[in-house]
Amino acid sequence: MRMMPNWRFTFDGLSRFPFIQKTFRSINLSHQYRSTYQIGSYTTNLNFISDADGINSLRDLQNNYIQQYEIGVVTLNEQFSPLINIDMNWKNSLTTRFEWRKSRTISLNLTSNQIADARINEIIIGAGYRFDEVQIILKTGGGQRALKSDLNLRFDLSIRDNKTLARKLVEDVNQPVVGQKVFTAGITADYVLSDRFNLQLFADHTMNNPFVANTFPTSNTNFGFSLKFTLVQ
Repeated sequence: MRMMPNWRFTFDGLSRFPFIQKTFRSINLSHQYRSTYQIGSYTTNLNFISDADGINSLRDLQNNYIQQYEIGVVTLNEQFSPLINIDMNWKNSLTTRFEWRKSRTISLNLTSNQIADARINEIIIGAGYRFDEVQIILKTGGGQRALKSDLNLRFDLSIRDNKTLARKLVEDVNQPVVGQKVFTAGITADYVLSDRFNLQLFADHTMNNPFVANTFPTSNTNFGFSLKFTLVQ
């Protein structure tokens, strides 16, 4: 009977207001928090001895109490995924989205007396539009075939900061070891060819700007298409 610090909230009641209904079909708000606590490894100390009350009074050569378990690595992960998310469905077939995510992962290494503190802050802005009954003519076997289906376009822009600090407990030094700002822009187009075939075109561009001096900026571009086939009875 322990309460776990995890929750999720969703709210879609804004679409019930008359002034919202004039412009939007629906507006959904969501918020979520998740946390995990993990012990990487531990060993049982054979020198641990407790009395009838469960109290241990033995000490080692450094005058430290002899514990029952020797733990090597402890990791705490917290995620606001999302911290806030707003999905808006407009009456003119336009969809927009705003999402803000935050997370951190803290690992305590008792062997090296060091804490690795990794933090991520990301903002996502997206938009989409649906074109109804778009006609495409395909040439097959010397003839032509006309297809008519909805065309869904989607654009997403992401700005993410990744930073990792090495906190040395004995030296009392905080040193950045890894970190970069990532810009990602992508667009996708989905078209239903038939009840079983779905065609998707995609293109995205990613730019990495590092925070530390020993790494270099990078840029990647991907584009292509995918054809999905669904097996139905």
